[in-house]
Amino acid sequence: MTILIPFILSKAKFWQGPQGTYNNIRLYVIGDPSTIHEDQMQIQTLLASFRLDWEVHVISLDLSLKPETSLVYDEVVSTTPLKNQKKGERVRSKIYLRIAEAIQRESRRAKMVVMTIPFPRPSIDPYVYMSWLEILTKGFYVPCVLMRGNGRNVLTSKSE
Repeated sequence: MTILIPFILSKAKFWQGPQGTYNNIRLYVIGDPSTIHEDQMQIQTLLASFRLDWEVHVISLDLSLKPETSLVYDEVVSTTPLKNQKKGERVRSKIYLRIAEAIQRESRRAKMVVMTIPFPRPSIDPYVYMSWLEILTKGFYVPCVLMRGNGRNVLTSKSE
């Protein structure tokens, strides 16, 4: 769904560039630092099988946060500061904070941002989950679409 919806939206005149040219769609994927090149090639091959000419960027994340990001999260967004969260939630919160930093850095000039939201697990505090969604979308001045699929493929590369 996260690939299909931007493709369909890009066909509308509203999102097209001058004289009907299509705007670039960039796909950002989080990957392991040791396999970034292989991951990028694999994703480009998959997109080519769907005849999608998109830019693919595989980014790696470390868990070192900018001080201002954790400050915004602790003071503005979250009802539970990072240091008071359970260990598992704290690690996941740091991951989503780093993802938010990457999205904001890479999507400053975007016309729209489409992202897959984290799966809401019953073991995660609802306030922490909502703070993840808030920090992922904070600071955007463009439409931001949050989506979550049902786990089924909607694109198939081979016809039967």
